[in-house]
Amino acid sequence: MTTADLILHWHLDEVLADDGVIDASDNHLNGTPEGAPKSLPDERFGSCLALDGAADALTLARTPRLALTAGYTAEAWINPGHFPADRAGIAATTAQVFTLTLAADGSVDHVSAAGAATATAPPGSVPPGAWTHIAATSDGQAVRTYINGTLVTERPLPTGTAPGPAADALVAGRFAQGPSGHYDGRLVHIRVYDGPLTEAEIRLDMAEDEAELAAFVRSHPVDFELANQDQHPVLFIDDGLSGQPMTLTVSNTSRQEITLRPLTGPVSADNHHLALRFRAQTLAATPEPVLSAPGWQLLRSPDTSTGGDTLYFLCTAPATLRPGARLALPLTGMNADGRGGTRGTRVELGYQQLSFTGETDELTGSRLQFLDIVNHLGRTDIPLRAAFSGGNRVLSDGSTPNTLRLRIANASHDQPITLTGTGDGADGASAVVVALDVEHAGESTDWALLTAGAAPAATLAVTGTSDAVALPLGAFPQPVREIGAQSLQWKLTTSRTVTVPPTGWLELSLGGIVAPASLGQSQVYVSYVNVPGYADASTAVTVEKSPLLFAGRRAGLGTTTPQAKLQIIDAPGPPYTGSLILGPTDGTNSNLRMGYDTTYSWIQSHGIKPLALNPIGNNVGIGTTSPPNPLTVSAASAHLQLRRDIVNAPAGNLLFLELFQAQSTTQTNPSIRFHQWNSFWHRIEARPEGFHLKTGDLTSDALVDLYASTLFVQQLNLGGLLLRLHDAEVLNQLSSGELEVELYDVPHSRSGGTWTLRLVGQ
Repeated sequence: MTTADLILHWHLDEVLADDGVIDASDNHLNGTPEGAPKSLPDERFGSCLALDGAADALTLARTPRLALTAGYTAEAWINPGHFPADRAGIAATTAQVFTLTLAADGSVDHVSAAGAATATAPPGSVPPGAWTHIAATSDGQAVRTYINGTLVTERPLPTGTAPGPAADALVAGRFAQGPSGHYDGRLVHIRVYDGPLTEAEIRLDMAEDEAELAAFVRSHPVDFELANQDQHPVLFIDDGLSGQPMTLTVSNTSRQEITLRPLTGPVSADNHHLALRFRAQTLAATPEPVLSAPGWQLLRSPDTSTGGDTLYFLCTAPATLRPGARLALPLTGMNADGRGGTRGTRVELGYQQLSFTGETDELTGSRLQFLDIVNHLGRTDIPLRAAFSGGNRVLSDGSTPNTLRLRIANASHDQPITLTGTGDGADGASAVVVALDVEHAGESTDWALLTAGAAPAATLAVTGTSDAVALPLGAFPQPVREIGAQSLQWKLTTSRTVTVPPTGWLELSLGGIVAPASLGQSQVYVSYVNVPGYADASTAVTVEKSPLLFAGRRAGLGTTTPQAKLQIIDAPGPPYTGSLILGPTDGTNSNLRMGYDTTYSWIQSHGIKPLALNPIGNNVGIGTTSPPNPLTVSAASAHLQLRRDIVNAPAGNLLFLELFQAQSTTQTNPSIRFHQWNSFWHRIEARPEGFHLKTGDLTSDALVDLYASTLFVQQLNLGGLLLRLHDAEVLNQLSSGELEVELYDVPHSRSGGTWTLRLVGQ
């Protein structure tokens, strides 16, 4: 056995309003919830916490009691509802002494000492929809990962790895470094020890966790549900004289038969089996609830301590409830008190005078349930209308944030609509609730408008009204956001009572909407709550999910803010990809592709076919908008470069540029012209006998000068006088003094006489 001490143990069977997540260790390191983790019944553990994968998490502030200086053991049971797109945090310390993350393939990374070593459980270690126990240990020399009590991976720690700090903090359900990487699923029994446990000790913890189920079930043998005819936990505010029917369903959640001890009437606060307690201003004064169940009595009694009401139920006939069985008690005459308006509340079922069959100990306790109060008073034809302003399309690529403008308008031309403020309305504040569907990683819900990972960044705000005086923006505080398992909603209220005039409107901006990469239609649901004179109502407006988005007179692919009539934003890529493809790609024909990479843009012909520019005419300009020739390159300098970037290429004769004239019946003399406006122009002209240097005027054969430092030729033709290499050698000797010239019989006139030339070598 090891000497490791238990630092904390979060059972995670419930979240208390005042104490958060209770620590069962002697250190009392209670956790603080982020978001709204929910306590759910569970067949294996009795109860557990469910995290939504978007905002829910658990934290423990930095404390010296979490000093992992000599090793550690971290344990948790997880049951993923949805696997993350990349990774999700299970548990970690903020100093990264240990970090446990779940990957999309069901593998688990155990990172120790801020990355000094990683012991990864293989893919498939964590299956979806099932409980898996994970344990991570370190003794300062090696890190180990256990799955369901079996060692699966072990890695050594580098020598000299720094120990943990003298104080640390803990995060569960997301990454420790920030609000991202949220875990989506169920979580129970998180433990941290200050040293490594053995495999046998880890299995003892697992056995203890599962043994607690029997104790939980025995201490919570009864559960209940209060629901309307639609099987929803909803009680209406209504003006009907007879109220509405509801059903109280009591179920035996234990593994033993329950007996209702025989009692005689009358039913009272002391003499009853069940007590259904309502908070103040939940039940209306009239009508009186009536129970329609043979052998049962009902009494409604005010609760002077809370101001609420209690319905007491007494069974006068012998009755038992088998394990898993349900008892339905139908009620009529149920109606909600309208003073609080539409809202949420809790009801509590207390039970007594029960026992397990064959046992004498009395079973007592209570359970809670959430109940919605919904306003059905007033006219049902509320003239509020919801529609999108500026278009209802979003770019559905799974990554680009979109913005929608939702307008809530009073369609009446003669009736104003009052919205009761949060500080003014005794009958409950008016509210506009905006909700949309969320898609989690691994799901394919064509109707979802938002990815779960983007839900925390999505926003709703009032950005405009039809009347800045009657409907000032300052009257609308930031809406309250609630992220659920499959939806995201905002509740918009007004701080003081305002009036929406006839044809008046509010404009709401929905921002940060990252739509899943699927096509089709989605809905934004709009509900109107506690509007004076009207029953609660709801509607839905359609959003079109598309790769093509319109913004005014512009269209964009891959962008929500196109800067041209059509703009395409794509991932940079080389010329074998393409953001735009014209033509088939199945090899039956050529196709033209356009795109851009990180350092250049490109146009490419595919299909082993050439790219032709203006094959039937017109000019092409580079650096100019008015090319005078079929191809004009305009630049300040460095107009054209013929370049070959092949390293270590074999030597040889290579063609870089060719001026080609196809076969013709007449002779063509191609030229290259050099022209400076109003200063000079020259051309190099090619003829069958060779090159000519001429004036730039194509109608002229006037020759121009050639200036060079050194001229290498085989022979020169000087005005018809042919000067060969041998002649040039003689001239060179004369110039150098190697030859002398003597003239005899020199005449007095150059027009006659005979010259005799004698060459004398030195």
